Amino acid sequence: PALVSMSSRARLRTYLGLGLELGDAVSRLHADMQGELDDGMFQTLFVCILDPATAELYYVNAGHPPPCLLRAKTGHFEELPLTGPALGFVEDERYEPVGPVKLLQGDVLVAYTDGIVEARRSDKELFGEDRLRRMIASRKNGPLRVLVESLVSSVKEFSGGRADDDLTIV
Repeated sequence: PALVSMSSRARLRTYLGLGLELGDAVSRLHADMQGELDDGMFQTLFVCILDPATAELYYVNAGHPPPCLLRAKTGHFEELPLTGPALGFVEDERYEPVGPVKLLQGDVLVAYTDGIVEARRSDKELFGEDRLRRMIASRKNGPLRVLVESLVSSVKEFSGGRADDDLTIV
């Protein structure tokens, strides 16, 4: 899985660097992966492009857990929902980006892997999205590094120090 992820990352960066639009780049990556992945293998992907001049975000979510967007003005969370299935899962899939999603001063966007919300305690209780959202809301005004570090340490503490999956937060 790590090799597939690194290969996908490199390819996607190359496609975007060649000037392909976001949806075209993800669709091309998906087509490339179709012939290379073993049966039953797939890869989830959330990729976004932020225009810093307009604070507008465009994204593709291919089967990945929906990132949380905490709106500073309302205190409510928005999800950035799926735009298609995981890469390598459905033949000839075409991915279209969503956007623009306008980001406002103080908004917090958290993308994460499923290892965060699916971390389990010994009694099989999941860390879950509700707990994730409460932690984001309680630390929204502090440094983002502290938010990420506290999320990871809380997940590890919750699961008794073991991780059955990767714990990645952006």
